[in-house]
Amino acid sequence: MEFKGTQGDWSCHLVNDDVACNCTFVLSDQEPICIATIHYKKDDSLEESEYPELERAKANTKLILAAPKLLEALKEMVEMYEAVKPTGGYQGIYESSIAVIKQATK
Repeated sequence: MEFKGTQGDWSCHLVNDDVACNCTFVLSDQEPICIATIHYKKDDSLEESEYPELERAKANTKLILAAPKLLEALKEMVEMYEAVKPTGGYQGIYESSIAVIKQATK
């Protein structure tokens, strides 16, 4: 189950305090393409918006940026589980992990 998406470390200026701009493109350090665009409510006068508030958008962005590393960590945990075969009720977590990996790599 190999990840077929964009490789490399992902970044977004929206959550990078070291960058002056606030652009919302999720980018890879290995390919010159935009992986995703983050949207957020930019005008406080809009009572209803299809976009989240800035702070929620930043939290969503951080999760998106962590996704490739989370997937790799989960795959490593599954490999460890299969090697050790622990007892004590971990089967459900193992099965959920396999399902999430399949969802991300299929």
